[in-house]
Amino acid sequence: MNTKSPITGVLALVFAIASGFSLPDLKAATVAMNDPAFLYSPFNWGVTAQSAKTINSGAYFKVLFSGTSCALTTDTSGDAAPFSEFWARIDGGPFSRYTLAAGNPVFAVGASLPNRKHILEVVIKSTSETIDRWSTQKTAVVFTGLTLDAGAIVAAPVRKPFNILIYGDSITEGVLVNGSQGFANDTDRNDAVQDYSWLLAQEVPAEVGVVAFGYTGIIHLGNGNVPALGASYDHLWAGQLRSFTSPPPDLILYNEGTNDGSSITAGMTAIAAALRTAAPDARQLLLLPFNGSHAADLKAAVAAMASTKVTFGDTTGFFSSADSPDGLHPYGYTHIASIAPQMARLVTPLLQLPPSGVAGAESNGAVVLNWAPATNATAYNIKRATNSGGPYTSIGSSSAPTYTDGSGANGTTYYYVLSALYGGVEGVNSAEVAATVFISFNTFQHSYFTATQLLDPTVSGVLADPNQSGVNNLLAYAFNVTPWTATAANLPSVQKTGGLLALSFTRRKPPTDVTYAVEVSTDLLFWNSGPGFTTELNVVPLDANTDRVTVGNNNPPSANNPAGFMRLSVSY
Repeated sequence: MNTKSPITGVLALVFAIASGFSLPDLKAATVAMNDPAFLYSPFNWGVTAQSAKTINSGAYFKVLFSGTSCALTTDTSGDAAPFSEFWARIDGGPFSRYTLAAGNPVFAVGASLPNRKHILEVVIKSTSETIDRWSTQKTAVVFTGLTLDAGAIVAAPVRKPFNILIYGDSITEGVLVNGSQGFANDTDRNDAVQDYSWLLAQEVPAEVGVVAFGYTGIIHLGNGNVPALGASYDHLWAGQLRSFTSPPPDLILYNEGTNDGSSITAGMTAIAAALRTAAPDARQLLLLPFNGSHAADLKAAVAAMASTKVTFGDTTGFFSSADSPDGLHPYGYTHIASIAPQMARLVTPLLQLPPSGVAGAESNGAVVLNWAPATNATAYNIKRATNSGGPYTSIGSSSAPTYTDGSGANGTTYYYVLSALYGGVEGVNSAEVAATVFISFNTFQHSYFTATQLLDPTVSGVLADPNQSGVNNLLAYAFNVTPWTATAANLPSVQKTGGLLALSFTRRKPPTDVTYAVEVSTDLLFWNSGPGFTTELNVVPLDANTDRVTVGNNNPPSANNPAGFMRLSVSY
């Protein structure tokens, strides 16, 4: 293991500057810790223009930079021994360990590098459980700047598409992963990068924020004066609120309960409900502690939440007490080889992207929805609203990437979203799609003709006239009369209105698959339609599906054109 002291780091930085630049260029560039180039682990940093601060093992940041060196400045004025430790590496190489110390040390985490772009990764290895972690934050890691070569630039790495928040105790912050004997301080034996929580970010497409404190529980006070989760979940530390919006979590994991003696049902339910309010789109996974305790309590909390977004995570078989220095805390190798891969398998279905390519189309008076299958989805929930953006009501489910909604009202526009189910766990909603229900000619045919008649175009075809009334099926549909009872009385009528010739007829309300066009002529040879020739004089609603419409001829008879004619064209 490569352990570097702060003094050695400073000398390395000075050497890199002295050997790599001429004297006029010795002034280094300092990047503030709130520069957008820094990619921070979510939910466990407090970042300002002056500093980036965390009290959590497993917290990390990444940043791209150019040049031949980089150094981190710190503020340890509020810290005490045993000091916290962190890992750093350049370009995915081996981690080097650094230990904070009194006097605001500067750490040269990169020196004599090729003069090009590099990526710096920093992970908080361990913070002590033996001193105050919460009220006065004696274990805080506070970085105050990134020092680079003169003229260097920084850029942000690409964030992964999801964000996970993990609440836990000592098992989740890497306590005893190196064993329990032969260490001067607890910070030496503990290591977050060997813990399933930090490793999870290496296994799944998510940034992971670890919030774990030894000996805490749902209702149990932790080491270092950390309150129980019920009083600490929404704070970074005493007096500093945690943000659940920048970014919002996609998944919240709880690995709590190992240290709780009595029932945790009420406490767990209260926390889950509070976080459902703070992060309404997040799924929540209540893990069975690795020692198997409180299974019934956690399942009862899931039942009390009554939501497919809150589920129980069975970790049976993830860990054997034989792979532990004390029968409780896993060694690092079992985190790496067993727990983290199994946790990734449990979590991955909850991080699937929502169904895509959702499209809705009218068919037979219903709305047919189709979408691209979501990977590993076992079913889909279909939700509908009458307003864009919701609220949405669940109207059904489907195991295939298609669904027909036949329950809508004619003429109504509905707004649909879908969510995928993964073994009973619900994912996030898809993009919204709108569709309007209307009675189509196809619906009309299926409503009035038998299966045999539908196969006979002389009976059910568009121009067929099954009752020989002079009103074919298309006109019967357009005028909203049945094909078996239609008569000439259902056809349009002509009258004079205000000295103008006018045509009245029954018209289906939009949307519809038929087109109505009133045409006028003076000689029965040439016909015209449109605003210059006709005017819609009156529309009287008849029912939910139809209106009675009167359209006037704009050109009254004259000496040159003594005759006027009108007709209605219906097309499909």
